[in-house]
Amino acid sequence: MTAPAAATNAVSPCRLCGAPARHVFNRLILERNDTAYWECTACGSLQTSPPHWLAESYAFRGVHIDVEQAARGVRNWVCLVPYLRAYGVTGERCLDFGSSSGLLARLMRDSGFDFHCYDPYETPRYADYFTVDTLEPNAFSVITAFEVFEHFADPATELARVLSLGADLIVFTTQPYAGQGPDWHYLIPCSGQHVFFYTERALAQVGERFGYRLRKTQAFLVFARTGGAFADAGLHPVEIPAAATSALISKTCWNSPSTNRDAEEVRDRFIARLREARRDG
Repeated sequence: MTAPAAATNAVSPCRLCGAPARHVFNRLILERNDTAYWECTACGSLQTSPPHWLAESYAFRGVHIDVEQAARGVRNWVCLVPYLRAYGVTGERCLDFGSSSGLLARLMRDSGFDFHCYDPYETPRYADYFTVDTLEPNAFSVITAFEVFEHFADPATELARVLSLGADLIVFTTQPYAGQGPDWHYLIPCSGQHVFFYTERALAQVGERFGYRLRKTQAFLVFARTGGAFADAGLHPVEIPAAATSALISKTCWNSPSTNRDAEEVRDRFIARLREARRDG
């Protein structure tokens, strides 16, 4: 059933900070739900009405309209490797939160980083032997979360969950809201999965509550823990020259030591699963 349009003078509590949010426009979600969008009077963030349609939205498996998913994974890999090296990340345990297919984690492992996947909605098929099913505090020094936060229906709780894991560095992307109108491409109402849009001010305020500083780089947004191992992350520009990109791709795609090491581990674990399955008949 289509939800009624909101009155222009209506208010709704912000799902991030709890302050009143004012109605700014409506869009049709999933081609049938007339949905109000609200702008918070305190943190400035934009949000849909409480998203009752998410079960239907996520029932469609696969990337569908997000045809840039693979290219985005490669872009993030090409940029993330020199960024993490510049920040001093070496052998630390890393987590790609909302890893989807696991493509980024696979490429980061090929590049020598100890990356693991977490995604409760999809099997990270490119790194299925390097996944975690539960999140434990202080288990990872670095967390990445690319194009994830805008999917949070309850951002106050779900952002707190990520920030409470104790990572010294959180690298993420989401397109900040700065007053864009109903035609903003990032709303993607036909899919119904983007439901909260943060201002940079809102992100900075949330980070501060958990001891992080928000910083912007050329490619990413960064939460750097104050006093943590990577507290300087994002303070200095990191150059990604074309020659370095070409070298990274060629070195990683042709039998890198990290790839060969993982291949041996995965083969042994797969053989063990085969033998176990045969024993079970």
